[in-house]
Amino acid sequence: MSKVNLFSGAVFINQALHWNLYWAIVGLLLLTGVCTITGGLAAVIYTDTLQFFVMIAGATIVAAKGVLLISVFNFS
Repeated sequence: MSKVNLFSGAVFINQALHWNLYWAIVGLLLLTGVCTITGGLAAVIYTDTLQFFVMIAGATIVAAKGVLLISVFNFS
């Protein structure tokens, strides 16, 4: 995992669960290590693929809501 991924994940955990930022980073590192060791590279690839589709779906929903909210396009 890159430093940015660890930090952004830890910030999310900090804001959502009110965990200490450093313990959230340690937890993410441990979870990543366990997933890699137990499932190998295939598990990492499947997880990255799933995250890709979740991020695309989330970005599409946010973009659609933003377009509807600012009413740039008149759909009625």
